[in-house]
Amino acid sequence: MQVVARAIQQSHLTAVQATNQLLSGSIPVDSLPSSYTQLEYVEMTGKQWIRTPFNVTSTTDNFIIETSLKWTDVSKRQLIGYNSSSTGYFGIRADSKYEIAGNVLGNISASTTSFDSLQAVRDKTNKIWRLYVNNSSAGVAAVDEKEGAMTIGALYNTETYYPCYAQMKYFKIYQDGAMKYCYIPAKNSSGVAGMYETVNGVWYPSSSSTAFVAGPEVFGTGVTSTYTQLEYITTAGKAYINTGVYPVEVTDIGVEIKYNSSTGSKWLFGSRTAATIKDYFGLFFNGTTQFWAQVGGNTGTTGGYFNHTVTGTHTIKLTTKDFTYDGTKATFTTTLTAGTAKYPLVVGTMNTDGSMDDRGFVGNIYYCTIYSETSVIRNYVPCKNASGVVGMYDTVTGTFYKSGSSTAFTAGPTV
Repeated sequence: MQVVARAIQQSHLTAVQATNQLLSGSIPVDSLPSSYTQLEYVEMTGKQWIRTPFNVTSTTDNFIIETSLKWTDVSKRQLIGYNSSSTGYFGIRADSKYEIAGNVLGNISASTTSFDSLQAVRDKTNKIWRLYVNNSSAGVAAVDEKEGAMTIGALYNTETYYPCYAQMKYFKIYQDGAMKYCYIPAKNSSGVAGMYETVNGVWYPSSSSTAFVAGPEVFGTGVTSTYTQLEYITTAGKAYINTGVYPVEVTDIGVEIKYNSSTGSKWLFGSRTAATIKDYFGLFFNGTTQFWAQVGGNTGTTGGYFNHTVTGTHTIKLTTKDFTYDGTKATFTTTLTAGTAKYPLVVGTMNTDGSMDDRGFVGNIYYCTIYSETSVIRNYVPCKNASGVVGMYDTVTGTFYKSGSSTAFTAGPTV
């Protein structure tokens, strides 16, 4: 099934190029050079790992790790680690439950039956880590961190200590709102499986003497889409998607929607610490005649009310500096900076302190794209999976998002 891209009314992008792909469950294949074949995943069997060039020190700015993996063993198995010697280390691992530096987080089990989507957020100032599993908070750990180069799949520069047993779809590191490293499963022209890092264009086979196990080829012979693209999905005010993206100064979001409510007073998307106009990034339909764009840090908010009939179809873009609706642009000054947002951005309502506002959006969503500066970091396409579950497929991370609530989205027409 060929995906038909809708044009995005953005000043810095003319279309969602990533939607011109088959919906395959993976990152778009054109991220790789032609001499590499993209894989659905690479598998680690306790003997493979990658030493990354990302060096963590006491002065390293806050960063976010994002990955998708299915564990094949969860007995003290390491996702990442870094250290300067074997006497001091830091790591995230699965020991039935998820742990950060030996601290068991909540009651979320590491899955051996399906792929978990993980986001780990480092707060350098407060010396804490936040972990999110499948867009739900797994908890917070206070950490006295060590220093060293980050290793994927092992505690540190060897497979001797708590090696990883898992299938991994991707591994990303974000810093200051921008993607710094993006590792995609692939095999090279010699058939060796590894990870291709697309930001810097570097090939990473296993750093050990044991090669990764190759998963299925993406778009290979006989591989067909398991998703059906839809013109739009509809929510009646209860369905939403947790994007896992923490808004920062360079965050932009573009959407096309049709607003079906006759009463107004609904949230389209947002993230905030509390309902006291702090740590804000969101859009509210104020009645039926005003958009209310809200952006701000912990000293208050900027943005404002914009008179416009909100019922009907609209293209909308919100950045931390301006708001554009149906071609009309308004500018403002932001106080939202890196590390300000404490909760991830959701689409379909407002995320307030981790709770979803009951004034959710009512209408159709045709697409949603999130940017860091000019880079697309989320590109949501309406679709349904092979089981008929309706949601949005992110072509950047290769992840299907159904509703985060018990109320499902409703399917629009098939494309």
